[in-house]
Amino acid sequence: MTAFLAIVKLTCKSLVRSRVFQLLLLLLLITVIFLPLSVVGDGTALAYIQVSLKYSLGAVGMILAVSTVWVGCAVMGDDVVSRRLHMVVSKPVRRPVVWLAKWTGVVVSHAVLLLFAAALVYAMVLWRFGRSTFSEKEKNRIRSEVLIGRRVFMPDRPAIDELTKKELASRLANLPPEKRHLTKAKRKELLWLVRKEVVASLGEVPPGRMRKWTYSGVDVARKAPLYLRYRVYVGKVSSENQRVTRGIWSVRLNIPADKVKKNAKKGEVVTMEVPRTSYPEEIPCGVFSEVGMNRRVVSPSGGVSIAFANYDPQRKPLFFQPKDGPELLVPTVSFINNYFRGVLVLLAKLAFLAGVACAVGGVLSTPVAIFVVVSYLLAGSFSAYLVGVDIRLFESSGVVVSQSFIDGLGNVLSRLLLVFIIPVQNFEVSGFLANGELISWKLVARIVFFNAILRGVPAMAIGAWLYSRRELGLTTGK
Repeated sequence: MTAFLAIVKLTCKSLVRSRVFQLLLLLLLITVIFLPLSVVGDGTALAYIQVSLKYSLGAVGMILAVSTVWVGCAVMGDDVVSRRLHMVVSKPVRRPVVWLAKWTGVVVSHAVLLLFAAALVYAMVLWRFGRSTFSEKEKNRIRSEVLIGRRVFMPDRPAIDELTKKELASRLANLPPEKRHLTKAKRKELLWLVRKEVVASLGEVPPGRMRKWTYSGVDVARKAPLYLRYRVYVGKVSSENQRVTRGIWSVRLNIPADKVKKNAKKGEVVTMEVPRTSYPEEIPCGVFSEVGMNRRVVSPSGGVSIAFANYDPQRKPLFFQPKDGPELLVPTVSFINNYFRGVLVLLAKLAFLAGVACAVGGVLSTPVAIFVVVSYLLAGSFSAYLVGVDIRLFESSGVVVSQSFIDGLGNVLSRLLLVFIIPVQNFEVSGFLANGELISWKLVARIVFFNAILRGVPAMAIGAWLYSRRELGLTTGK
């Protein structure tokens, strides 16, 4: 243990003396101090805090990630090339212990920098918020929508596959008998197209019609208020040519029966559909909006039911994207609590990157190791992007074209790469903090286990084993 701690201490000291490390530290300080002062957003107080928080913490994570990769490769490769390791291994210290101590030194040094930078970002954001000239209404909105940790509830989703099969069967029934027989490939293609239409129709609200959403599992014991967040589009799901529309939100309230009728039983609850406004309200399209909701919308079983009626003045259909809500948000933890969880995820990211960098740096020279690690990270990022984009079919000028062999091969290879490679964007949580969304301990555990542990630990074990098998005599100079 004494040798382990001594190597950790020496590793931290060598990092502090490194000019590259000092340059990255200076860049980190400049980013943390001046970036929150330079961002503006769209001019609103809410956007200013969101952009400042997201960009500042995102920049801190990026700079420390670059530093971790560079330093992790350097502390392993340079020790071998400069023959400092020859003196270390002549002592009664096993080489895997040396590897683990150096990895620990890299992680500890960057953890200190992360905690310092994260605390500075937190202080800068709150300092600018406290000294701002925002109105009290704007400040209260920031406190309730950003400087908080809110659990997000998405609408209950119907059985998409069953709806798709029923819709396809209905369409085929309207065709002549000779056209109802489909090949396996053609049927698969039509199912995919019909599924797209079914998913799109779930968020469509035709003019003069109403769309309902239900939610389950809402905490009925918590006394915190609820918020409804949504983004609606007019005409089509696009950020272009959006305008102000009109509509009415309504909710199903759960009211004690003794307030609406006589001789009610104790504990009896009556449900009533209540509109939020008595007339259509103006709603900006293409941007997120939030409205507060009474706790009485939550049923005793934890269910919530809301509805939206389309009163667009031009009688255009309105659309809600599945990823944009409408969402229910329930304040759960304080901002500092949520912020701490985000910092823990960033720390897990740095530990994972340090493990990969040390594993490669212990086998290859520093420049080659950095190239390999950067290529590894880029491969993971691009593979995640290719898998996220559905390239099975695409539409061009209304004509459906099947994917080419190369496209299909690229998709398959990307999925295979993601079995072994971790995309660094899996650790990205700054968006949660900027939107005031809860980073649950379950999410933290899932990110740490499936990314930093399940795949990071095997890579570290292989790297330590290869490092212990490396022939030091090959690196001896003249």
